[in-house]
Amino acid sequence: MAHGNFSVLWQPAEFVIILGAAIGTFLVASPMKVIKLTMKGFPAPSRPRRQARTNTSNCCAPSTTC
Repeated sequence: MAHGNFSVLWQPAEFVIILGAAIGTFLVASPMKVIKLTMKGFPAPSRPRRQARTNTSNCCAPSTTC
């Protein structure tokens, strides 16, 4: 490994195999309710967060005690 070419370690097929095994294990081991809840919450990190109305009004109000 000393002074070797790092690109030799890059194996895309290996990632496909590991990802497929992880997804398959999740589908087989989890009840349908958990699978549905996971799929429902999966896109949540990509959505913008909604802030409470009180937080935004306090944040934008001119005050000297910030």
